[in-house]
Amino acid sequence: MTSPNCTGAPLSWLVMEQYHLGELPQTDRERVRRHLEFCPGCAQCMDSIENSSVQLKPLPDIPVGIKAGIAREWKWLVSVGALTATSVLLFVLVGPFTTQTITVPPASMGYKGGDLAIGLTRYRHGAASENPLRYVNGDAFGVRVTCPPIGNMQWDVIVFQGSDVFFPYDNRQPLHCGNTVSLDGEFELSGNSDTTICITVEKSIDREQLRDDAKDEGIGALPDSTVCTTVRPGN
Repeated sequence: MTSPNCTGAPLSWLVMEQYHLGELPQTDRERVRRHLEFCPGCAQCMDSIENSSVQLKPLPDIPVGIKAGIAREWKWLVSVGALTATSVLLFVLVGPFTTQTITVPPASMGYKGGDLAIGLTRYRHGAASENPLRYVNGDAFGVRVTCPPIGNMQWDVIVFQGSDVFFPYDNRQPLHCGNTVSLDGEFELSGNSDTTICITVEKSIDREQLRDDAKDEGIGALPDSTVCTTVRPGN
């Protein structure tokens, strides 16, 4: 392994965290120990886990009553010479005869001299998968972001699941921009609803106001400088 992000093979971030916490069986601990002796990249990641381990709260179960489904996808150009992005329409059933259409921002877009993009890493039983489309109860997710230097701008990660809105990350921490930079920490998903994870970058973010607006207006309340990705329940 040459990348210090450690989001994939041969050792996943989750496996190294389990090793650090002493949660692996003895045979797996010995395998990880030997690997760390000969892999500088993974050893660097383990140092990071040992020095600044972050644990994020699981998202609660979503009450039954609101269902969401993907309607269709299409390609569109964000700006001249910018990335081609995928946008998704979610149709949320809010009553027996009422259908509401919500436009989900694309996973990447041109943004102030660079690209703003979001990606996910899913951890399941010690294995890591990049940019998954599905989740099952107990899957852990980490967020990867691509962004230009944001200076004094603020950032936040917003999770939409059913009718609820969550903010799983501590947005007071600095956002170290670059190409597919992993945010510190992971969160778990459970429930039966499509889940949309977004990252927004703005001059000023009032989380409480954003929470209230998002509960009332959904994803449409997020600033223009927002990118999102969606995972659906199931294997």
